[in-house]
Amino acid sequence: YEQALKKDPFLDVKKIAATIKIDRAGVVTDVKLSSHADHTLGVCLIAAIKRWKVRESTTGITTQMSFAFVQ
Repeated sequence: YEQALKKDPFLDVKKIAATIKIDRAGVVTDVKLSSHADHTLGVCLIAAIKRWKVRESTTGITTQMSFAFVQ
């Protein structure tokens, strides 16, 4: 968020929703954002989420999360 603000000081984002797909091994395989996916903020957010590692499961999961941003 801080890097995105440096590039665009007028960036006004309050919240971004994300749909996240995780496979059985606990690896994030896909991230879709509700907005700003092509913006510096979205690109960074997607990359960070894709580095997450969660517990293995018998099936994969698709979940939704919201990220709030405060300036």
